[in-house]
Amino acid sequence: MQEKPGKLIPALAGGAFIAFFSRTPLLNLGNCLCCLWVVAGGFLAAWMFRRSLPSGDNLTASEGALTGFLAGAFGALFGSFLHYFFALIGLDFSTAMLDEMLNGMQDMPEELAESMEAIRSMGAFHPAMVLLGLVSSFIVNSIFATSGGLIAATILKKQPAPSGRRKR
Repeated sequence: MQEKPGKLIPALAGGAFIAFFSRTPLLNLGNCLCCLWVVAGGFLAAWMFRRSLPSGDNLTASEGALTGFLAGAFGALFGSFLHYFFALIGLDFSTAMLDEMLNGMQDMPEELAESMEAIRSMGAFHPAMVLLGLVSSFIVNSIFATSGGLIAATILKKQPAPSGRRKR
């Protein structure tokens, strides 16, 4: 029995795909469609893993799920770096979006307005914000990329060759 190929390279590629498309301004709007880029990154990782399997072997659901999960975890990590890179060069729209929310909600309860102002004043590079962003991305990416890996395992299942005999 041959040893199974590693999942690391497909997971890194899927994670890079997730990070690039999920964090690049304007491209990231694709995630408004049920986390499209994250699911696609999990699918891509599982597809790459399947291509490395020996011929005749199928991608199992657990292999697809694990490869997708790993892609989601790498996507969260790479995406955090990319987010802060964009923030450094001035392409961080989250602060502007929070400002617009604060300006547009005059009827907001005072406690909520104070909380949102405290969050805005922390800035994107505050350690609490970095940790919160990384943990929330890890949770969301892991769930949706795992489902992308499962979808790949289902769709890419190799059909058995016909045996030549017909059942009666």
